[in-house]
Amino acid sequence: MADGWTLADAASSRHAGASCFGEAARSALPVEPMTLELTASHSRAFGELLPLLSCGEESAVLAFGRHAQLEQWGPRAQQDFTRAEMDEERHTYWLQRLRASLPTPRTDSRLRRGVKHFFLRQNSPNPGIHLGHIAALDSAVCLILGRLRRTNACASDARVAHIFERIHRDEARHVAIARHYARELCSAHDLFACATETREQLTNLMSAGAEALDTLEVCPDTLFRQLRRPPQRLFT
Repeated sequence: MADGWTLADAASSRHAGASCFGEAARSALPVEPMTLELTASHSRAFGELLPLLSCGEESAVLAFGRHAQLEQWGPRAQQDFTRAEMDEERHTYWLQRLRASLPTPRTDSRLRRGVKHFFLRQNSPNPGIHLGHIAALDSAVCLILGRLRRTNACASDARVAHIFERIHRDEARHVAIARHYARELCSAHDLFACATETREQLTNLMSAGAEALDTLEVCPDTLFRQLRRPPQRLFT
């Protein structure tokens, strides 16, 4: 199960087949596949969706790592960011193992570049706005994982269900961390505006996975409507 996380994994997870960011992929190490109990159609659908989630986790490792090093934050904040960074490293490792166990998705270099550029654009020079972007993205991940976890496809495989449950729980905590420190620097109005923009851009990227979501019994139209509208309580 996903709980088999060691310090050796933590040291190597940045390099475990990372797909989006060159810094993370310089010394790629092989990742051991899992034996999954998924149908062929569900395996293909998960294979199409996981690259986007993996890029998000890789981006989050770098984002929380950046804040953990900022001198403006006190020891408590740096501890929170460091813990979140380690969580995201663990998520990256789990998702890379899942990807190694699934069919290779169709190659779309244009979409790959678009995904990478999207996550890079979230890296605002304003620390508060940057954290607002992180909160918006992580809350979106919670929404996506919440929908996927309720599907028969996810429930049919204990490993997939367990990994998604652990990531979902961690991401909910990351939303709370990013929101708390973002509010120290920016108004709720400004943060909600940046979150709305981030969610709209993410939804546009997710539209490429509409067919895969439908195969997994997640209604794309309903999910996309919810993704576009960050909850009003996000920064209140």
